[in-house]
Amino acid sequence: MRQQETSAYSVLISLFIVGFLLVLTAGVFHLVLKELYDSRARWQYLSAISGAEGAMELALFQIKEYGYGYIDNIESSINSKSIMLSGSPFDISQFKWAKDLLISYQINTKTNHYLGTLWPLKYEIIPLFYEDSIINNTQSLDLAITSPNTELAWNIVSRDTGLSGTGWFTTSSKGVLKTQASNTLSYAEQEIGQFLQHESQNYLIVFNSHPTDMLSYDVSSTSYFSYPKGEIISSWQIWSVKQNLKTQIDNTAYLDFLKYSIFSK
Repeated sequence: MRQQETSAYSVLISLFIVGFLLVLTAGVFHLVLKELYDSRARWQYLSAISGAEGAMELALFQIKEYGYGYIDNIESSINSKSIMLSGSPFDISQFKWAKDLLISYQINTKTNHYLGTLWPLKYEIIPLFYEDSIINNTQSLDLAITSPNTELAWNIVSRDTGLSGTGWFTTSSKGVLKTQASNTLSYAEQEIGQFLQHESQNYLIVFNSHPTDMLSYDVSSTSYFSYPKGEIISSWQIWSVKQNLKTQIDNTAYLDFLKYSIFSK
């Protein structure tokens, strides 16, 4: 009888030890598997953030090639451009979500409405055109200024002429036209709408001449123009990991020299 009880205890102890070892092994396996998942997620994260930076650099290269008013985008779907850095960049059917990288970006520099704010004695430069495959010029422009409207000075410069004035204006408003011929600078009056229709690649320079007060202004147009500060949204995705970067393009900083010129030539 005692021998049977001893055997039963032995079986129970053996089952307990086996169960404990199974639980311990499963726990260790779970930890190892989780670490593998974490390592792969870190690799995917680093790949995605590096890829998003690469997409941003590609967008900046496009702007360098075509100009700061350039607009372009690569859709985040699987297409011939988005898979350019995958394992098989020339064959969409070979794209694999588990290991291949998907690139996308959007260059946002085009608008037909802009609300700006100027600190005292500061300025902004707005290109009155944008570019895709061709240069698209703004042919009509309305500029409305909130308080204080008398402190705003504006100048529209082209290659060989310039138009300037103060306060709010519409396309029927007149400005002081400056032209140069035979090293002689002459002045006349001209409507803003006429000036824009006859000139191309114009730049609008707005300046807050008040020494202490901030100034807000509103630019709207039936045509499109470029933001003084554009944006690039670049993305990179691998499997379920996606990284997005926002990069600001300050056209005013690029065009800073224009504030010292009569014309933009």
